[in-house]
Amino acid sequence: MRSAQSAPVKQPFNTSVSSNSPAYTILLVENLSSDREVYCRYLLADSSCHYILLESSSATEALLICQNQHIDSILVNYALPDANGPDFLQMLQMQFDGQHPPVVFVASENDAAMAVRAIKLGAEDYLVNQTLTPEQLQLAMRSAIGANRRGELGANTPSQLQPWEQEEQSHLQHLNRDLTSRVAELQTLIEILPVGIAIASDRSCAQMQCNALMRQMLGVNAEQNISKSAPAAEQPRFQVFQNGQEIASKDLPMQMAAHLGIEVRDVEIEIRLPDGTSRQLLSYATPLWGDQHEIRGTVGAFLDITERKHIEAELCDREATIRRQFAELEGIYATAPVGLCFHDTDLRYVRINERLAEIDGVSVADHLGRTLREVLPELADTLEPLHHHVIERGEPILNVEIHGMTQAQPNVERDWIASYYPLKDGNNRVLGVNVVVQDITEHKQAQAEREQLLRQLEIERRFLEQTLQQLPSGVAIAEAPTGRLLFHNDEAIRLLRHPMDMSETYSGYANYGALHPDGRPYQPEEYPIARSVLIGEVVKAEEMSYRRGDGTETVFSVNAAPIVDPSGNRVAAVSTFEDISKRKQIEVERTHLLAEAETANRSKDEFVAMVAHELRSPLNAISGWAKLLQTRQFDPPTTQKALETIVRNTQTQVQLVEDLLDISRMVRGTLHLTLAPTNLAEVIEVAVETVRPTAEAKGLLLKMQRQQVEPVLGDLHRLQQIVLNLLANAIKFTPEGGHIQVELTQSDSQVQLQIRDTGKGINPEFLPHIFDRFRQDQQDTTTKQGLGLGLAIAKYLVEMHHGSVTAESAGEGQGATFTVKLPLQEPGKPDAGEPERVDGWERDQSALPSEQPLNDIRVLLVDDEPDVLNLAAFILEEYGAVVQTATNAPTALEQLPYFQPHILLSDVAMPEQNGYELLQQVRLLHPDKQIPAIALTAYAGEARQEESLRAGFRQHLTKPVEPEQLVTAILNAIDNDPHYG
Repeated sequence: MRSAQSAPVKQPFNTSVSSNSPAYTILLVENLSSDREVYCRYLLADSSCHYILLESSSATEALLICQNQHIDSILVNYALPDANGPDFLQMLQMQFDGQHPPVVFVASENDAAMAVRAIKLGAEDYLVNQTLTPEQLQLAMRSAIGANRRGELGANTPSQLQPWEQEEQSHLQHLNRDLTSRVAELQTLIEILPVGIAIASDRSCAQMQCNALMRQMLGVNAEQNISKSAPAAEQPRFQVFQNGQEIASKDLPMQMAAHLGIEVRDVEIEIRLPDGTSRQLLSYATPLWGDQHEIRGTVGAFLDITERKHIEAELCDREATIRRQFAELEGIYATAPVGLCFHDTDLRYVRINERLAEIDGVSVADHLGRTLREVLPELADTLEPLHHHVIERGEPILNVEIHGMTQAQPNVERDWIASYYPLKDGNNRVLGVNVVVQDITEHKQAQAEREQLLRQLEIERRFLEQTLQQLPSGVAIAEAPTGRLLFHNDEAIRLLRHPMDMSETYSGYANYGALHPDGRPYQPEEYPIARSVLIGEVVKAEEMSYRRGDGTETVFSVNAAPIVDPSGNRVAAVSTFEDISKRKQIEVERTHLLAEAETANRSKDEFVAMVAHELRSPLNAISGWAKLLQTRQFDPPTTQKALETIVRNTQTQVQLVEDLLDISRMVRGTLHLTLAPTNLAEVIEVAVETVRPTAEAKGLLLKMQRQQVEPVLGDLHRLQQIVLNLLANAIKFTPEGGHIQVELTQSDSQVQLQIRDTGKGINPEFLPHIFDRFRQDQQDTTTKQGLGLGLAIAKYLVEMHHGSVTAESAGEGQGATFTVKLPLQEPGKPDAGEPERVDGWERDQSALPSEQPLNDIRVLLVDDEPDVLNLAAFILEEYGAVVQTATNAPTALEQLPYFQPHILLSDVAMPEQNGYELLQQVRLLHPDKQIPAIALTAYAGEARQEESLRAGFRQHLTKPVEPEQLVTAILNAIDNDPHYG
């Protein structure tokens, strides 16, 4: 550490300092000698003061100097090796008891906050080292010393302040006037210069000032800092680019000049403002040097060259355009498929392309410089007048057809099309003629061929049109891709029954209003012909519903396909359509019939299953009781019960077979009626009494109410069957405790039978099918309901009597009403005692005597079934007959001579010889004595019965036969035989 006495002293070197200037002692406290040198140079450059400068490198040394010498002011670095600014200030205050010399701190940017703290502790001022200028330091020191002097004089001798103040104020006023004048001159110069000027007062260029033109170019106001090196919060919003890339702040011209200490010249930059506009600037920058040749800032000049750059760009574009046009012209001349040339006003060739040289038959080189007549003497008389016309009038001549010969093909006539255009200068003076020539020889030949082809095509078109008009389908042709209709035949109009839509595009198809099979309307692009036109789809047999012009509905089957040219491009589409409504109706009917057939087959299958069930049920009872009676001995009541069960189930099976036979006759149409006047009231009364025991056994109340009605013409047996079937149906479906009401009335020309019950009723869905064959209500599949044939048979028989039967029901559980209406006997029909047809026996079966009615009657019984044969023989013998049995026809013929039967009972279906053949043999053996014969067979039906009668049998009995019925038939046959007796 230096002693106070050894502190270096620097005297002023500025000779311009006045001898009357005040002298002040300044202590410089800085550990860096280079910074002390800078401070000394800045202060000694002040011409308004005389400074004695003392130097110290530490706080301790500075305090010792202050103890031994008078100090007017202290300039101290904020960060000393042995103390910081506030600590040094506190030690100084303690040493002088508050009356210390004024202190000015020099601090870095990072220490600014601490410097502010030092001011609060009593420092006069602080300066930032990085931006410190000589003027700032000089002013700060003069201010600190002046403030301190005024304080001292005011405290001690107020009367001494006036002369000092006058001297200082006078000196300062002189300096201020001089400085103000110089600054004003400089500012005026800067403002009027036609270039942008920017000045940075520090080497880092963190703060920049600029003139008005520069602010205008940068789009900033006077208060804004224009430096891109400023802190982020202060930076302006414009951007700087060079060659399309944004420039970093350190690479800007002024920053480079300040950093490198060099002049930057002719650097072009682009300024992009926030509003999207930009300017091109030519920039210059140079560093500002201090007294010690240090860089203290930089100044930059910026010339707005935006307009110049635009002009340069336009010139470049024009030059490029001219070069491009020239290249295009050269390219056109080189590649044009037509002949091109230029003649001057003397008709000399100046330019010609290869194509025209080929047409002329002369090389390009042999054209240039020669006249039209020299090159084409054969055509000169034709061509020269055309050139002269264009040159003299300045008007073009277009599309002149020329015919002649050239050297290219001597003695060959060719054709050309030529056009002539004048070339003029800026004064509208003709400089020459541009000629365009096209050889059209082949074109004219092709045109002639095309005309011939068009004539042929027209013939074929007419042929095609006439062919399409003869087609039985509607035909339409539309062009691609618009869908515009080109053709339609007359059949199309006849099918649509309105004119075709002639819109320019397929969007007009919406007017047709066709529907898809599911009812959706066709969109214009969905029509088959539109799809063929637009996407080339082939449509086959697409069905669409259509309302024709007369309002009728129909169905069209539509086909469509694209029409392509030889290159495969779609040029049109053709569509054909035909009315398939009748075919659709047939298909619907066929589908309906098929469904009905399937339903019938299904019903028949169900019916077969029911038949099997209905056959097995009584057979089970018959078979069971029969085996029990065969293997065991029962008491009389049990035996009687078994026999009754067997008889009852046998009758059930007989009725079942009869119903099946009736259905078979109904299907084949062979069911016949034996018509006679019939008292329907008696038929109904017998039927009611027949079923009454069954109804009462079930707990049903059966009532009958009838009027006296006139006879009807009908089959007694079949009418009784109708009533019994309806009553059986009512009893079956009426639960215990129910009621059944039978009413017979007459009105006008018909009688009406109504049977009402309080039974289970009829499902509304099944009601329309109540009389169908093979149909039953399937609501309850677990209940035994029989075959369900009774109602179908009843309806068929009623209609055969020219009547009607209907069924009504309010629903399930609401009972049912069946109504039969039959016409009365028409006048002129036979009386009641004159039947139109009888069954072949009239004897009342109930009138058979209790004794043996067949006593001593010899019966020849023939059947190939032993069980049936034995049963019939037993029955006949029980009634007193003498029976001889035979199992076939030969055996019967052998027994015939010695047995001499009174009557023959024969089965029809037997092996070797059937019953018909047996009867023929019998008639041949005894031609004088015709033995009566009865056919006893399982074959039923009117046709079978008629066949038996034609063969010679007196009667036709269907197995199984009740004993009484068999006895009655035998007695009737013998009674009518004149040989018996």
